[in-house]
Amino acid sequence: MAYAIFRTAKYKTNYSIGGLMGHHLREKPAKIKGLDPSRSHLNICIGAPDRAALFKAVRERIATCTRKSRPDANRVVELVATASPVFFSDKSHEDQKAYLLE
Repeated sequence: MAYAIFRTAKYKTNYSIGGLMGHHLREKPAKIKGLDPSRSHLNICIGAPDRAALFKAVRERIATCTRKSRPDANRVVELVATASPVFFSDKSHEDQKAYLLE
């Protein structure tokens, strides 16, 4: 039986955002359990493709605020949407990408 997977996480500091990007960009693949580095090129990233672009986007978004943000405010909310392997087993990479982008 196939099922959907949707995960959210909030990040408040530049340090935690940097750790998040290190994980997604596979900067230290040996530290990530179950990671197959040979399949990383199949990942789909929507938004900032690297660390510098993400921090620039966060700074630009904060600059549009009309009030000073609280020191403990969330800076980034990560959303991960996927489905079980059973759902994707008979779909091509292009079909999988179309599903996730939709």
